[in-house]
Amino acid sequence: MSTLGAPIFYLSFRPEANSDDSKVVKILDASDLARTCAENWLLKKKLFEYEVTIESLEQLVTTIVDKQHEILGEMFRLQAENSELKTECHQQREYHTMERNALIKELYDIQTFYSQKIQLAFEQKKQKEQEQSVKDEESEDESESNEESSIASSDDDPSETDSIASTASTSPCSTDSENESSETEEESSLTESESD
Repeated sequence: MSTLGAPIFYLSFRPEANSDDSKVVKILDASDLARTCAENWLLKKKLFEYEVTIESLEQLVTTIVDKQHEILGEMFRLQAENSELKTECHQQREYHTMERNALIKELYDIQTFYSQKIQLAFEQKKQKEQEQSVKDEESEDESESNEESSIASSDDDPSETDSIASTASTSPCSTDSENESSETEEESSLTESESD
């Protein structure tokens, strides 16, 4: 309304002598008004588009903030779960370490026990062998002493010397016959094994 009032005010100061000029001014004022209205409409349209863009951007920012809060909450939850898992893993490691140490100690005790047992058995076997060797030596000494006593008695009694000599003469024969029988048995076993 102010744009239309200005030309009317401008025309009121002019006499009607210049009617052509007033018509030109009116045409110019109408064209300016149309151009200004068009520019205003374009500006309003752009403003509306910008408002829509701003609203969409605000919605996008809101969505991003919500997602960020959700991600942060998930991150805090995962951190808490991770700390719990670390604590549990540490406890499990300590438990398995204690169990491993106990098993190693038990294994060492078993090895020590069996090594001591084997050493004791070896010492007992060695002691038995020594006792057996001592007994064998004693028996040899006894047999030698018996032989000496028998020889001494044979010097006193000639009949005993004859009997000892006869047994001594017969004993090699018996040993020879035993050796021959053992050889024949070995040969027969060899022939049987070859036939098989």
